Order: sequence, then structure tokens, then C-alpha cells
Amino acid sequence: MPETAPLLNPGSLPMAFVRNCLILWLGLSLPAWGAAVDDFIRQLPDPAAKQGTATVSRADAEKLLRGIQPPPEDKFRCENLLKQKILERHYQTLLRDFLKKEGFDPAALPAKTFLSRATGLPEDAPELNRAAQDPENALRLAWQCYLAAKHPEILQITPREVETFYRNHPESFRRPAQIRQQIFHCPDRAAAEIVRFRAQQGQSAQQIAGDLPGIRVQEMLITETAAAGDWQFQQGADGSVRLIRQQKLPETMQTLSEASGKIRSTLLTRHSARMMSHVLKKLLAEQPVQFFF
Repeated sequence: MPETAPLLNPGSLPMAFVRNCLILWLGLSLPAWGAAVDDFIRQLPDPAAKQGTATVSRADAEKLLRGIQPPPEDKFRCENLLKQKILERHYQTLLRDFLKKEGFDPAALPAKTFLSRATGLPEDAPELNRAAQDPENALRLAWQCYLAAKHPEILQITPREVETFYRNHPESFRRPAQIRQQIFHCPDRAAAEIVRFRAQQGQSAQQIAGDLPGIRVQEMLITETAAAGDWQFQQGADGSVRLIRQQKLPETMQTLSEASGKIRSTLLTRHSARMMSHVLKKLLAEQPVQFFF
């Protein structure tokens, strides 16, 4: 009795069929994400929340939620992400109002001047024009100006702090492993074999090139991984041979002096964030956020 062929043999399926099934699955799955957002928005009250004395309308909440990509896939994610967006916007409003009262209105600061000082670029540089028009960037600059005027101690980083950070975070200052690549330009294969033999005996590339006529050598550092002692012969159309040797060098670390600039920037960011958190916590206690969903 002949064997019955299976109804569906995956190995016999044409690729076009598999592709069409995948496209159909994606087409059915993607609307489900949007459907979760639609269902959540339909259940939102109006207003959806209250920020201090200001309200967040349902339409405003919908705009915030629909701006999230990829769309949240369920009600739980919709709720959490919308709350996060509303809080982030409230934090910006609180900080902007606080700085304005302190005399550092983000909208009034000459942003391009501060950016120019920070980057060394001229004030009319196109990239500075774009950066100066960013409201978040203006807010950041205003905060830095406030710290410099009102809390200069926050911006003071001592050599001891730099050294302590360097000692406690060695993984941040490791240089990626490098490869020393030597390329010997040889007149023929026989000369290339001699070069390889002498290099394997421990002679330096400069010594080999100086002793053997017609040998030129190039050296460079690359970051691609390669096996130590890896040799390659490349034959030229004229019979010449390029002998390439790759040697993996031991991992190194930046010195303290090399890393100090990066460390100071990191510590300044931490000090600034800690101070901002303290200010926002106090402001949020005075003007809390209420969610109605």
C-alpha cells in the first residue's frame, strides 16, 4: 500500500506562500496594538488628569498617547505610559516656572551665546541655530545658569572626586582591544617566506626591512578582532606578494589625566540631576498631579 503524503509538508511550501502568510499575520497583528489604544482612549474621562491648577483634557491625553511609538499593546501599558508622559510634561512646567521666578526665564536667555561658549562654535553656526530653537535645550541652559549663579558649589568638582570615580569605575575607561597589523611588501613568494621565518624568530619589522633588499613594511593599529600571529599571503598580478601579519595587543586603560574631562562631565551631570530632583520634589509636593483614570 503506497504511503500517503502529509497534508502539509513545510519543506515543500513555496517562499511566496510563506511570505504572504507573514504579511497577513502582520496585517492582523498591528491593528491590535492600535485597537488597545483606541479602547483605552474611549474609556478616558474628561479631564483625564490635573497638574497643579491646570487640567489635562481628554483630547490632550489622547495626543500624548498617540505620540508613543510603538503603540502600547494593552491597557496596562497605555495607563503607565500616559501617566509617565503627563508627569514628564508637568516636571518641565514646574521647572520652567521656578526658573522664571528666580530670574532665569528659558525663553529670555540668549541660548546661542551659551551654546557657543560651551561648544566653541560661532553663534551663527547652523547647528547652534537648530539647538537654540529646542525648548528642552533652552530649559537645560537656564537650569545651568541658575546653578552657576545660585549654587556654584554644585559645579565645583575636586581632584579627589575625579580620582575616586576613576578608581571605582575601571570598566568605563578600558580601551577596546587593538590589533597591530604589519604589511610586508615582498618581490615574490620566496622573499615573503623568508620574512615570515625571520619574524617568527623574533626579529622586528624594521630590522627585517633593513636587512632584506626590496622589502617595504607598513604598520597600523586596527580595532577588528583577529587571531594573534595570523599570517596572510596576497599574490599580486606582477608576482609580488603582500604578507600581512596581525597581532592582538593587550587591553589598555585610559590614564587618569586622559579620562579626567569625561569624569568631570559625568560628575557635573550627577550633581545637577541630584539638585534638580530635590527642587522638583519640593515643587511637586506643592502642585501634585492627580490622575482620573
